[in-house]
Amino acid sequence: MFEWGAWQPLTGGGISKFSTASGVRTLVLQTLFSSLITLVLVWSLRQAWFPAVRAALPKLPNAGAEIREGRLIWPDTQAVLLAERPQFSLSVNPTGNGDAGSAGDLRVEFRPTVLRLEGLLGHQEFAYPPDFTLSLDRTGASAAWLAWNWPILALLLIGGFLIVWLWVGILASVAAIPGLLLGWALGRQLTLSGAWKMGTASAVTGWCCLSVGSILYATSWIRLPGLAIAVLSQPSVAALGFFWAVLRLPRAAVKVRGVASRNPFQNESADRSELGGGSKRTKTKNPFR
Repeated sequence: MFEWGAWQPLTGGGISKFSTASGVRTLVLQTLFSSLITLVLVWSLRQAWFPAVRAALPKLPNAGAEIREGRLIWPDTQAVLLAERPQFSLSVNPTGNGDAGSAGDLRVEFRPTVLRLEGLLGHQEFAYPPDFTLSLDRTGASAAWLAWNWPILALLLIGGFLIVWLWVGILASVAAIPGLLLGWALGRQLTLSGAWKMGTASAVTGWCCLSVGSILYATSWIRLPGLAIAVLSQPSVAALGFFWAVLRLPRAAVKVRGVASRNPFQNESADRSELGGGSKRTKTKNPFR
């Protein structure tokens, strides 16, 4: 019967097959799924944030707006909301007082001397570099966005792939020894290298669940708390996948020590015959013959 072998890490049976797979096959799985997961995550980020940036460009002033020598130069003093989506909002606050009333999960605000990021976990401010110049008028900002749109996506893809690939390897290394002990406690056939390979496959499963969460977030099916749950549950999903896979492993062979106990109702000659002894069983005479 044809066997696919180790090829998918989405079920306990599929993960368990990686315990006996080659290291090359495991690395191929790690690389392939890391690439797919990174594509999904970057696509979700692009769907959630980039439309707000494009919507903000037509609302920029025609002239007199830029960041120069560490300060924001803006032709008006009133705070303005440039774009707002459930996941992301962009605003300008030339005086630093009050706010523009944005309600996105991640709120980016240009202030007089800092770029303010605000979200579920609080806010963080980044000072403008003193030697940095950025045009914020409609023509200059649009040209800069067209020039840097695809390079930003390429950097996100490369950086995201490295993060996912390394994180999968780290989780597999952390899970190898505990996984080996779990297999021993449950009486399953598992080696240290097999536990590492199963850890790699189960870590991929956790990232796949996170990818589904990012798609739901980007399409507004869930909000930021739901995405946070998907992020935090990634190690738990990987651990559950590993445990499921251990249960699907074949049981370890049990070594029997000594000779099996004899049947007290069986004579010694029969015992030797069943154990491969050379003596033949003597026939008893029939007293009535």
